[in-house]
Amino acid sequence: MPRVEVTKKVRQARIAQLIARSQVFSQQGLAEGLVRFGIQVTQATLSRDLTELGVIKGPHGYEVFSRTEPEPRANGDLKRVVREFVRSMDSADHLIVVQTDPGNAHTVAAHIDRAQWPEIVGTIAGDDTIFIALKRPRVANKILARLREVLRPGNGH
Repeated sequence: MPRVEVTKKVRQARIAQLIARSQVFSQQGLAEGLVRFGIQVTQATLSRDLTELGVIKGPHGYEVFSRTEPEPRANGDLKRVVREFVRSMDSADHLIVVQTDPGNAHTVAAHIDRAQWPEIVGTIAGDDTIFIALKRPRVANKILARLREVLRPGNGH
């Protein structure tokens, strides 16, 4: 299929369509799916689109997270992903460093962001490491305790 110049809105709609219709586990798989629509995209553009669409990578591939979900669900989902993917946590001044299973840091960070804890400024995620930026260093132990509480067997959900 020939390359088609498309708007960002159309490209993102196609990405959401691909994710909704099939299990996609990698950005390369998404890029290949877009090529079938005649859309070529760089990895950087695709990564930005996924972030803007609120796409997260879970155990069953990419999913578009609904930003209209109520807060209790967001916290329930946070419990699920923390239990499933987090391996260790530690603090350093204004940061909490979270180690996850490889490939799952973005998923956990997205859920932490959606929980909108007031002590957290934001997150940065790599492949298996998350930096959680805190408003004040003295809240690090409080946030670590909340995250560790989620990891305790028999707690919650």
